[in-house]
Amino acid sequence: MQTLLRWILLLVLAIASGAMAQDKDMTAEIVTALRQGHPAEAEELCDVALSRSPMNPRLWTLKGIGFDSLGQYSDALKAYYRALAIAPDYLSALEGAAQDEFRQGSQKAVPLLEHAEKLRPADSKISLMLGTLAFLRDDCKKAVSYFVRDMTLTQSQSQTLEQYGSCLIQLNQAKRALPIFEELFNQHPENEAARYNFAFVQLQAGQYSDVLKTLAPLTDRDPPDSDSLSLVVQAYESMLDTPHAVETLQRAMAAYPLNPEFYVSFATISLAHHSFQVGIDVLNAGIARLPAEASLCFARGVLYLELDQYQKSEEDFDRAALLNPELPFGSAALGLSKLQLRQPAEAEKIARLDLAKNPDDPYLNYVLAESIRQQGINPGTQKFNLAISAAEKSVRIQPDYSRARQLLCRLYLANGKYELAIEQGREAVKRAPEDQEALYQLILAMKRAGKTAELPGLLKQFQDLRQASFRKQDQLRKYTLVEGNSGGTDPH
Repeated sequence: MQTLLRWILLLVLAIASGAMAQDKDMTAEIVTALRQGHPAEAEELCDVALSRSPMNPRLWTLKGIGFDSLGQYSDALKAYYRALAIAPDYLSALEGAAQDEFRQGSQKAVPLLEHAEKLRPADSKISLMLGTLAFLRDDCKKAVSYFVRDMTLTQSQSQTLEQYGSCLIQLNQAKRALPIFEELFNQHPENEAARYNFAFVQLQAGQYSDVLKTLAPLTDRDPPDSDSLSLVVQAYESMLDTPHAVETLQRAMAAYPLNPEFYVSFATISLAHHSFQVGIDVLNAGIARLPAEASLCFARGVLYLELDQYQKSEEDFDRAALLNPELPFGSAALGLSKLQLRQPAEAEKIARLDLAKNPDDPYLNYVLAESIRQQGINPGTQKFNLAISAAEKSVRIQPDYSRARQLLCRLYLANGKYELAIEQGREAVKRAPEDQEALYQLILAMKRAGKTAELPGLLKQFQDLRQASFRKQDQLRKYTLVEGNSGGTDPH
């Protein structure tokens, strides 16, 4: 309310500065009533003045301010728009209308604010409102461009600061977001959500040891915070400190035996370290407690697949899809397993059958496209074109699905559409910068298109990725998980 009153006063003062020379319009008397906190009296005076000068935009704006003071925002908007119909560049009316549209979270405020910004480009409040509206419509790139213009003002507004930081995270700019979330945390160090968010951004920025320090108050207590334990596990594993990651997971499963996330995390670590049976044993314990949890069945199916136990793998994938058809990869899991087993015809049948029920599933569309590619269908044929359409649909529905973009890059290459292949290759690398296959496809597309200028840099990047991958594999081999006498896990 204080913000509203302050804004109203500013508008009144702005209008008053041009009103004293026009007492005949009764403007000064109306302004005085508003400044003294008598909006009803101001409204009556406006009606009298407008009966004499109905085309006066200043009077309509003052009428809008009066309605705002009374909390009658829809009537205020009508008055502001009447003023703008008479004088489209009347700044006070633009700001009043924009403020009321913004209050409702309406995107109708955008053209009003953009117009006002042209008339008053140095007004940071306009930029911040435009940034918030861009955030609300999920246009983070535009939002950041507005927020960054005045960080002094932004830092005094926690909500705006959080929006700015959230957008930087969505744009994969965690290091830029780090000081923002640190500021939010410092403003409210007692707030557990602010502490968690700060630790999450630290994790994204690669400051793994700092994650442990930030979350210590939440993980050292009894019971520990479950979400914080998950971040700590990720931090330890990112530091290649698997013993502590496993120890934290064991503590988490003991504290929260009905939380499926911890069993899945253990299975993921087991998969990375090629300790497939140990992961299955832990998942068995989880499934015994949570027999209706689809994610556990799916995770176990993946581990069975690595052990070449295909029948058990398929049974788990089918069970996961039955328990939760909405599970990511749930309905496509069996098709993906067929692709991995180099059974593309079977994968195609599964994808076609499920797509009849779920045509907008990005993963099923990927399975269909990849199964056709693996069958060696020639470019230009109807079936090859179907593969391209399915891959394009997968990317359109799930833009961050790097695997589908890699496939689309390969299909465009085979079809001689090199520019499109390069575009998809770039997008795949941007979304999965450590994926060697994605980078390789981009290099191949560049070579085919005869664009050699970027190749030396891309080839060096590819070699660096390979060397980093070898180093990581060496680290992973140093730690495996083995079955204990009681079915638990111990470092070895």
